[in-house]
Amino acid sequence: MSLNIIRITKGWLVALAALATHAAFAANAIERVEFSQLPDQTLVKVTLKSGLAAVPSSFSVAAPPRVAFDFPETENATGNNALAANVGTLNSINIVQAGERTRLVLNLASPNHYETKLDGNVLYIALSNGPVAAAPTTPAAERSAASQPVAEQNHVALNNLDFQANSTELATIRIDLSDPSAVLDAHKQGNNGLLLTFADTDLPARLEKRLDVRDFGSPVDSVTTKRYGKGVQVSFANHGDWTYSVRQIDATVIVEVRKIVDDPSNLAGAKELQGKVISFNFTQPVPVSQMIGIFQDITGLNFVVIPGISGEIQSLKMENTPVNVAIDVISRMYGLGFRRYGDIVMVGTAASLAAYDQEERKRAADLVKSEPIQQETFNIRYRTASEIGQCLVTPQQCSGGAAATQTGQPASGQAGYTPTTSGSGSAQAAGSAQQRQSSSIISADGSISWDDATSVIIVEETKSRLDKIRERIAALDRPIKQVMIEARIVQVDANFTREL
Repeated sequence: MSLNIIRITKGWLVALAALATHAAFAANAIERVEFSQLPDQTLVKVTLKSGLAAVPSSFSVAAPPRVAFDFPETENATGNNALAANVGTLNSINIVQAGERTRLVLNLASPNHYETKLDGNVLYIALSNGPVAAAPTTPAAERSAASQPVAEQNHVALNNLDFQANSTELATIRIDLSDPSAVLDAHKQGNNGLLLTFADTDLPARLEKRLDVRDFGSPVDSVTTKRYGKGVQVSFANHGDWTYSVRQIDATVIVEVRKIVDDPSNLAGAKELQGKVISFNFTQPVPVSQMIGIFQDITGLNFVVIPGISGEIQSLKMENTPVNVAIDVISRMYGLGFRRYGDIVMVGTAASLAAYDQEERKRAADLVKSEPIQQETFNIRYRTASEIGQCLVTPQQCSGGAAATQTGQPASGQAGYTPTTSGSGSAQAAGSAQQRQSSSIISADGSISWDDATSVIIVEETKSRLDKIRERIAALDRPIKQVMIEARIVQVDANFTREL
């Protein structure tokens, strides 16, 4: 009996410890999620156990259209992981808890704009059901607004625009505003156009101009800034295959136009990520490791994180940014690198990836050393076997002409190699590894011999080395270009003139 009591007591202690740990990290909880449809918008109401200091970080994806909010140190106390909505543009809601974090995902029928408002322990999320009609104005009101100076109508102004060509593949445009509250819209125009529109923004006369930047060799040909109603438009004329990203840090808008380069080993340039657009709005610090998890959810790839990644993204705002560009920007900001192997992506710092690459090269070298030695015979057609053999042993002394060899003597500069140029059979190249040139295509464990009488080269090497030697011989054993000289004899006698 006493033993049973002890076991029960230990079990209760473990349960109580688990509850205490759970309560320690769950500082807050989502208690209810409600939604309703209004005439011009869909409203989502999230009620929490306690109030939030700021609006939680969020990001949106265009395909499939959805908006996600991350609540740190918050548990899901609603009792549901999925809610069917089907009101307005809202299809359903997912509430997923992972460790100390709960993610609220709004699955939409189409990409949409959203606004948030925090009221105590309630978070309101408003989704627009369509374009909101502007309030009607009277002719008198229009004349009154037109008569006012532009500086009084708009409190935001475009102060400066700076163009910089980082390389032939990247152009960066920095736009400085007088106030960070400017409303910005960016979208493509056809295949070669990019248009930025700042609503209710002033433009000084000195900045209303067109910049011809073709001489920089970047994907951008020109940048034109002009007034557009009560706002400002900045249009880009680009060429080739390109993509763009727009991010705003305080009162500075940074536009990057990047040439699309297909590199299978580079995650940021992967073709399957082209066309996917994402928006970020991080108002609270987000660990970089959590950001990598967001990329995994968006791309559908499997990310493996090498230990050593640290740091937090303090604040970040990106609107309609291609996923590959967002990955590239964040990786450069925090010194991250990627190595892709099919659907698996390794993420690490520059130092950890360099150590990994060094280990990979060492492993590949060890595999080459463990390969078995094979023998292969090559028949030479257009040049002598000694010439080709000399080029394989000492590539730096191969000039394309005849190698300087003598019958029964080593080739020039090749102590230890004794090829035979007479028809007395094949002679082995018996030099030691220390005597061979470091640039030789023949490894220390291999051997090469040749015979000019039969135009044959015999090589003993590993399979990977034999493949390289085969390619080298095919490139060297080619017919030498010749010039044909033609002569004609014309006989003329004394009757030639008379007959002519």
